[in-house]
Amino acid sequence: MVQLVARKLFDFPRFLRFFYICGHVPLHSQKDSVILLPEFTKIIIMKKQLLFILLALVPLVASAYHACIDGIYYNFSGNEATVTSGDIKYSSGLVIPESITYSSKTYSVTSIGFQAFFYCSGLTSVTIPNSVTYIGISAFSGCSGLTSVTIGNSVTSIGDGAFRDCSGLTSVAIPNSVTSIGYEAFFGCTNLTSISIPNSLTSIDWRVFSGCGLNSISVASGNTAYDSRNDCNAIIETASNTLIVGCQNSVIPNSVTSIGDWAFSYCSGLTSVTIPNSVTSIGGGAFANCI
Repeated sequence: MVQLVARKLFDFPRFLRFFYICGHVPLHSQKDSVILLPEFTKIIIMKKQLLFILLALVPLVASAYHACIDGIYYNFSGNEATVTSGDIKYSSGLVIPESITYSSKTYSVTSIGFQAFFYCSGLTSVTIPNSVTYIGISAFSGCSGLTSVTIGNSVTSIGDGAFRDCSGLTSVAIPNSVTSIGYEAFFGCTNLTSISIPNSLTSIDWRVFSGCGLNSISVASGNTAYDSRNDCNAIIETASNTLIVGCQNSVIPNSVTSIGDWAFSYCSGLTSVTIPNSVTSIGGGAFANCI
């Protein structure tokens, strides 16, 4: 009941997203206009104020659920169910069902909720069914023991920080249904060595793969928004010729005119890179923390 009241008052995941991004907004951004220092200072102050509100509200939201079935916690809305967190941290391998029955009513499992598996370090594998369309903000963040994840082929959106700091992940297959990947979705997946971008993906936020151990990046040839031309081991925004994600083995093609914000950030394996004469701008934080 507490959870339902809280959600009527405001959209908690959107509130968290605003709080989360406030701490990571660069002074100069290709996506937004330049943020002047006085305004940025106000944002930092606001962030500190929001921290106290956030800490007070998290227990109210995180501890509530509608049902626990076969060891998985759910919330219900209409005929749909969202996987959420509960009284006990998830562990071992987990197969999420496409549908569940509770009190003689059948629900379709359509989403993985906000922080559903947050810092469940004992979780080793998870299978997300084809019924799920959305993986929520920080859904699996901090699941350091997670070594295998299967994402169903109906997922269209992977939220901010969804798999952040899942250091045990060595590979992940992004299905050809995903259209957007949020901010820092795979940040800090240090053992993730390769990634393939499907045709369907049209929106990649900042620092999605920063801090990963990537040495191989490819983009499906049919993707209309991004490409990996000349087998460059990078993601290039086709329309703007901007390299937005690089790795330790990236070779920047001569056709690239810009290196985007955070493109190589936290790329600890990067020892050298040649920037061609065609590049006229380098975004904020493009090579930040490459140590």
